[in-house]
Amino acid sequence: MAHKNLGVARNLRIEDSEKLLEIIMKENNLEYILKAVECLLSRVILLRPEQAYKTIRLIQVKSSF
Repeated sequence: MAHKNLGVARNLRIEDSEKLLEIIMKENNLEYILKAVECLLSRVILLRPEQAYKTIRLIQVKSSF
């Protein structure tokens, strides 16, 4: 999954996300990977805050069942 998103980040020239996705793909340290995923998630929220809000609300609604 990270590989596909890395291609998208490169095409869109989102350099910080590209670096984070490369770390996720190549790193062996699980804690470091999890930190990179957290950073990537915050970057996604900055890029599309309305979509991120809708997704979080959907997750909350689904988890309440």
